[in-house]
Amino acid sequence: MLFKAVISVLLVFSFYLALLVQFISQFWEKLGVISSSLRQKSILPPYSGNIDGTKSKITQLKGDSGGISKAALSFNNKSPANKSPSPNNDTSAIISLAKQISELSTQISSCFNASTNPEPNFSASSGDVPKTPEYESLRSSLNDTALDLLRLINGPKNTLRTYAFSHYDLAVLQVAVERGFFKFIPRQGSIAAGMLADKAQMDEDRTTRLLRFLATRRIFEEVGRDSGVFRHTAMSVVMARDENFHAMVHMQMDEMFKAASELSTQIDRSPYVSDNENSAFYARFGLPAYAYYEQNPQKGARFAQSMDAWSKCESALATCSLCTNFFPLQCLTE
Repeated sequence: MLFKAVISVLLVFSFYLALLVQFISQFWEKLGVISSSLRQKSILPPYSGNIDGTKSKITQLKGDSGGISKAALSFNNKSPANKSPSPNNDTSAIISLAKQISELSTQISSCFNASTNPEPNFSASSGDVPKTPEYESLRSSLNDTALDLLRLINGPKNTLRTYAFSHYDLAVLQVAVERGFFKFIPRQGSIAAGMLADKAQMDEDRTTRLLRFLATRRIFEEVGRDSGVFRHTAMSVVMARDENFHAMVHMQMDEMFKAASELSTQIDRSPYVSDNENSAFYARFGLPAYAYYEQNPQKGARFAQSMDAWSKCESALATCSLCTNFFPLQCLTE
């Protein structure tokens, strides 16, 4: 009898223990659902690790009732000044960059309104941009932001593919400066590709294809679809007007472009030494740069023109003065 009583008590205890375990399990399950729901509905974004300036912005996050206002929703979405948003942020980096581009574009437009420079366009009659420090700062920021937006939109493979294939673009520009495209196309009016080919002393087919390739970069413009007639744009006409600027581009597309292709080979030959005789330029031409220009006076004169043009570009004057002090460029033009 005693044995049966003990068994009965154990069975009853096991029954209630099982009920208790089931109740606790259901309780934790419901608690997890509630916690997840609260996280999804939270008006505060997850902590991003950036606490700089948080205390100074607390008052901006409070509404009239002392609660959290809508400003809190965008607080974590704002990137630090002059920095592109990190792709790891919860905020859409694309939207954030687009907003920055819009704001910077508005400020740049204001710069044009405040200056004598009209807003630029792609036509040959378009003027130059302002050279003020304010404009240069805005231009630099907009370039960085716009490029970051394009990198995100295009993705890594498209971005790297375009970068890796950019030497084809430079090769086309190289032909254009070598064959005189910029001076043969009239500043006013247009020219047929066949006539330009005669002046450039090359075949019409490749001349046409090269011009159309450059037109995709807004360098030259085809007048009418598939007309084979081309005219200047803002970017091409500056090459026709400014001989020194043309010389700078020509130098880069000639000896510097050719020397650049030797860089990897030169590092293979001299992986730990870099000087005048262990350089890509020396590997290509067998001489240090300045010795080369002394022995090739025509290209030396073009190099001097290039430095003059560089001194007028952006804020490069200080850099160019250092080059002038290092080497007497005047001797190259004599």
